[in-house]
Amino acid sequence: MISVVIPFYNRADYLERTLRSVVCQTDAPDEVVLVDNGSTDRSRQVCLDFIHNLPSNTPIAFRLIDAPQRGAAYARNCGWQAAKGDHIVFFDSDDEMSADFIADIRRHFSLHPSTQLVCAATRMVFGDGRERVRRGHHSQSITDQVLLGMLNTVGMAMDRRLLESVGGWDSTLRIWDDWELGIRLLLSRPETGWLKHKVYHRLYVHDESLTGSNFHSRTDALIAALKAAHTAIGQQMPTGRRRRHALAAIAIRHYFLAGVMAREGHPKEAGQMLKACPATPVWPKWMYGLLKRYTAAGGRGTLSLGRVLLKMTIW
Repeated sequence: MISVVIPFYNRADYLERTLRSVVCQTDAPDEVVLVDNGSTDRSRQVCLDFIHNLPSNTPIAFRLIDAPQRGAAYARNCGWQAAKGDHIVFFDSDDEMSADFIADIRRHFSLHPSTQLVCAATRMVFGDGRERVRRGHHSQSITDQVLLGMLNTVGMAMDRRLLESVGGWDSTLRIWDDWELGIRLLLSRPETGWLKHKVYHRLYVHDESLTGSNFHSRTDALIAALKAAHTAIGQQMPTGRRRRHALAAIAIRHYFLAGVMAREGHPKEAGQMLKACPATPVWPKWMYGLLKRYTAAGGRGTLSLGRVLLKMTIW
């Protein structure tokens, strides 16, 4: 049984598009759990109207619940804990789900019953019409997740027992909570499958989206996510090269973000990000500084470059 969990907060302008994309699946999910995270607009009524107007033979069971504490991660926890499915799919309330996503997820779990986590590449759509595919790498490397974020909210489907085993979403985080959850999921070494031959969904990036349009305005929230990831890696990975490289990847993320904030014209926030960096293992600090300066000057692919350099580092 597959449950789709969709939290929402003031998404009246987008929700119908999202819900329609879920209903129009070639193989419908068994259940959709809608989680109202304290909306003050017409979002709740949009959901009620949509459910009321569905044909009587709709095979999906819809449920609408409340999550009184603000925060997407908290709302997602409320959603999956209320869901009845043994496999959980999370989706955002302003995006469009690809019509074959649930069918492909269901097929993969059916063909590979030991799989605990299924991942897919996704597509981001920007306000000016540009599109960017978030492919990542088909790996279970913690370092790859830290640098590339190939596991993200709408590109994962998971066994609920796996989610329970890692403690669910970190409801203290306000941004990058899916990135941090992906790290903890991989730390548990799950049986993982990839939908390798397609790119899924249309993820709309706008000023009100969870993705956001800049970094400097979210400095504290980003630091909190980086700290949580650093703590999880430090506590759960055994001592050795992989652990050192994963912690180095966290440092690269700090310096990359500092470079982006400097490029955005916010040196104070860039300095705050560097000050929060807990350590710079594997390389001397000047190497991290070069990545920051490269990013600040407009260089592209910093995180991928950092990944290549780490792979070349044998200690």
